[in-house]
Amino acid sequence: MSKFLNYFDPPAPASFTGHTSFNHTLKNKKLKNKLNNWLSEQEPYTLHRPIKKKFPREKVYSNGIDDLWQADLVDVSNISRENQGFKFLLTIIDVFSKFVWVIALKNKMSESILQALKSIFKTRKPKKLQTDKGREFLNKPVQDYLEKMNVHFYTTNS
Repeated sequence: MSKFLNYFDPPAPASFTGHTSFNHTLKNKKLKNKLNNWLSEQEPYTLHRPIKKKFPREKVYSNGIDDLWQADLVDVSNISRENQGFKFLLTIIDVFSKFVWVIALKNKMSESILQALKSIFKTRKPKKLQTDKGREFLNKPVQDYLEKMNVHFYTTNS
């Protein structure tokens, strides 16, 4: 255990590193499990250790430019004073090309969303539009416009 105390010694080669680097400097494979247990009890290691979140993700398929766009609103109301009162950013990404549109909005009323979509659709429009289940996208004026423009609309759970 005294070798483990080098973990807290800044001049030591692998101090305050992850278990792999620190175990490599010990050059003792038999201590690997003990080291992992010991490190998991040390506050600096547990506080600054990167958390790996691995979970299954659905694959997204796009057949080309303007085939599938994804849209969402970003809430920037906490800095609206510095942004002439704009509280939301409508962000739209073309999944295939990764081209992004961002339009600043003062509110998320259907009229604002509709005007933003109309301004983007003047130059390009998608075959499919995917959003979350926010009311700003599910309201009748926006849905009617998307139907009129022949855009297949669908939502996701997250």
